[in-house]
Amino acid sequence: MDMPPRSLEDYLDAATSTWLQSFPNVTDKGIGLRMKNGSFTSEWALVIYVKQKLPESQLTKEAVLPKEIAGLPVDVQEELNAAYFTSSAGDGLDLTKVRPLSCGITISTSSASDHAGTLGCFATRNSDKKPVLVSNYHVLFRNKGLPGINEGDNKVYQPLEGSDNQVATVPNGTGSIGGAVDCAFGVLVEEGSCFCCKHVIPHANKVGNSPLVGIANAQMGQKVFKLGAKTGPTVGKVVNINKSINGAVDYSEYSLPAGDSFSFSNLIMVVYWDEAANDFDPTKSFAEAGDSGSVIYNEAHEIVGLHFGSHYNPTTNRHFSMASHIDLVETALGVTVPGTRNLVAVVPTPPTGELASLDDPLPSDDIALAGADMPDQMVLERWWRQAFARLSATVEGQRFLALAERHSYEIMHLVNHRREVTVTWHRQHGPSFIAAMGRSVKVPTYQIPTEIAGVSRQQLLMRMAAVLTEQGSPQLKAFIAHYSPLLLQHLDHFNRADDLVEAIQNHQWLEVFDDLEIET
Repeated sequence: MDMPPRSLEDYLDAATSTWLQSFPNVTDKGIGLRMKNGSFTSEWALVIYVKQKLPESQLTKEAVLPKEIAGLPVDVQEELNAAYFTSSAGDGLDLTKVRPLSCGITISTSSASDHAGTLGCFATRNSDKKPVLVSNYHVLFRNKGLPGINEGDNKVYQPLEGSDNQVATVPNGTGSIGGAVDCAFGVLVEEGSCFCCKHVIPHANKVGNSPLVGIANAQMGQKVFKLGAKTGPTVGKVVNINKSINGAVDYSEYSLPAGDSFSFSNLIMVVYWDEAANDFDPTKSFAEAGDSGSVIYNEAHEIVGLHFGSHYNPTTNRHFSMASHIDLVETALGVTVPGTRNLVAVVPTPPTGELASLDDPLPSDDIALAGADMPDQMVLERWWRQAFARLSATVEGQRFLALAERHSYEIMHLVNHRREVTVTWHRQHGPSFIAAMGRSVKVPTYQIPTEIAGVSRQQLLMRMAAVLTEQGSPQLKAFIAHYSPLLLQHLDHFNRADDLVEAIQNHQWLEVFDDLEIET
């Protein structure tokens, strides 16, 4: 799968990327949390990963990286070597039998406790709407095909193999490992004494007594939680949302049908957070062997990732936990996690520092996106709730909301998952225009600029319409062909976030809704 980056490095232009690659010690780059004196801070930085971090006194002048690039401080960190990476299936797990099934409990494909992992969450298979449990590929396919172990049907047990313990069956050929994910699912079994009274085994997306309400994108510096079969509940913070692992990870002990080694990229990286000290503690592990398959969720109880392994370097005594983005897991498996979908299709602006784009400085007269001026999520959500209520009160508003809902998910999915769309979105400064609209939400008098870094609103809309037409469904293509000329005609009338709501309420855009019955 060709997954787009999940960090602000999208803003780095090709020249900068090529220039960084000219340093032989550089292995990777991305936006992450800065480290000082061996500890993570809350400050964002352009993190440049190197094979070996050396004192500046030991480097030639040409080998010294700059202190700042495109307005972001540069932080040099040592690369995560695959040799120190371990997938987290292991022994010593909680072998309690749990019914109804819930998140964070032990599951296995055999009677051996050292082959067990964690049940992550429940989802629905898109093809037939059957309920499934989600965990890691290396948990649900471990030792598949070896004599006496899951021969033929690959059953999933909770907690271990036993006559009354089967809870799911893993279909052949499902699951994915390598790249951005390590994931698989098992279709939940039906229980009952006869056909008429069979029912799917009881289950709930809950951690303890608390329900998980849906999915969201992981955010930099965000506090997250997991409940694993080995270590139980732990707290961490996201320090990177687009991390690669240097080298191929060895899975040979698992006898996986997909192979023995895999390379990973576009991962969420989490470090243990000490609540009492209110600080990072990388000497402690957020997850250990046996926690594989745990979902990682935020303070709103939205799932953001699926944990599958840990990196521990004994020389530095630092632990990092790795997880796949949950929406990429959904895509890889063809499943949908029920509940809310808080998936923002743009990359967030750092909470500190003055930065709207890394590829071109923006004219300060047009837009000054200082972190202090950016609306936080609560402000945006409050504005949208108010706008939704205002629009729902009129027939025109209701029709607009119906249109917005009709294709918004597909557009968001293409921006997040189709590289051609992602590249166009960032090259045309889409995130900066969205950030400007966000500022207009928080500062109602602020005028959204008509042009950012030489790109006009019309140019952004036309380029996005072209690439979405090329990459989207026939229904989306027809929708864009019908409505984009009308949107272009009215685009200059909307200089504030509230202008759109007011225009719809005041019947100024009625012609846009004339063909609401366009085929979907």
